[in-house]
Amino acid sequence: MTNEDTLPNVHWCCPEAERVKLDVDGSCRLQDHVIRGGDVLDNQDGIWLSGITGHFGSFSSIQVELLVVEHGLELTWNLGHRHATLENYYLESIHIITEKVQIHLDLIVDVLPNIYGLLRGNWDVRLQHIYKEGNMMVNFMSKVSMRYHEDLKI
Repeated sequence: MTNEDTLPNVHWCCPEAERVKLDVDGSCRLQDHVIRGGDVLDNQDGIWLSGITGHFGSFSSIQVELLVVEHGLELTWNLGHRHATLENYYLESIHIITEKVQIHLDLIVDVLPNIYGLLRGNWDVRLQHIYKEGNMMVNFMSKVSMRYHEDLKI
């Protein structure tokens, strides 16, 4: 058996027709626990519609992953898109949202109800896990936020 037989083919894929794709990524710098994140919104032709890069303070990696989901959903809704696929390679955040896992961290106590409220809106949002290599642009957006000291840039 070769590596080609066992390794998945990882690359960015366009969303289905009439859908947008929201890729989210957060990261936490270990030396000072500064968290930052980014969102990229693309249409079915792979055209970049919008993006966010943000600096969220000093907290935890799970918090930033949920914050970028929240901000990305708000951006997608506010731009008028009603059919979206949200992709994140941080599998824990997908599980927390879809399985409604109870987490007792003060850092995320306000974020989860906001996400649940957004998902209950009058739209179709699919959440799915991807490999990190499946969208390096959102990874770049997350890292570029370290250059800025602003809370959020669109």
